[in-house]
Amino acid sequence: MPDPLRDEHLLRAYLESSEDAVVEVCRDGKIVRWSRGAARLYGYAEEEVRAHSLAQLVPIYEVPVLEAALEDLRRGEVRRSETTERMKKDGSCVCVSVRKTAIRDEDGQVTGMIESARALVPTDADSPAERQLRLLVAQMPVMLWTTDRQLRITSNWGSGFQLSHIDSGKLVGRTIPEFLRCAESGSGPVMRHFDALRGIGSRFEYARNDRVLDIQVEPLRSPEGKRLAAWAWRWTSRTGSVRKNKCCIKRRTTR
Repeated sequence: MPDPLRDEHLLRAYLESSEDAVVEVCRDGKIVRWSRGAARLYGYAEEEVRAHSLAQLVPIYEVPVLEAALEDLRRGEVRRSETTERMKKDGSCVCVSVRKTAIRDEDGQVTGMIESARALVPTDADSPAERQLRLLVAQMPVMLWTTDRQLRITSNWGSGFQLSHIDSGKLVGRTIPEFLRCAESGSGPVMRHFDALRGIGSRFEYARNDRVLDIQVEPLRSPEGKRLAAWAWRWTSRTGSVRKNKCCIKRRTTR
């Protein structure tokens, strides 16, 4: 039988030792616990926010997203990861990568969640517009990835990866065959990515496990027009089999 006192001590130790901004929230969105990392990132002491709504940390334009997440929580569902904004005590906003974990009772019912946030630090070269673009790409409801000329993934973005519990950047270094679980040769996704490296874009359906992915692949070019790599995104997924008349919706050559 679980020892509630031991679990409480473990949670408190985690909150005190974590560098991330860790917040425990109950089902109605009220803050229950607050880590030292949260105090450093957001500027509030624990006594200033305990029993207050998590909405205190959310910019007004992100409130509908928070309300939807809390509604999911009350239904027993948790969106595991996302990129969003949080508001600090001084009124400034910070872009954060958030991971969420459900808290369950002995019967398996969701009673709250742990939100662990880490600030995304922009590079010195990033302008405000570029930082907004990064945030936009991270929240797009698609799976977006880029590859090098050996078809190793160099970046992955988009909220579509959240359904597979994949954070932005976690696929870097993996190959297209490893990611899509496809053959390393033949006329499948690998060949379409190599086509993009030759300047030929395409859109096609690919069956992966019990899902059919609608994928578009295009060449990635330098400002001078030189083909550098391939980039792709997944539009939608559905159950069923690949439709023969939609095996390749678009195939075009770009110079």
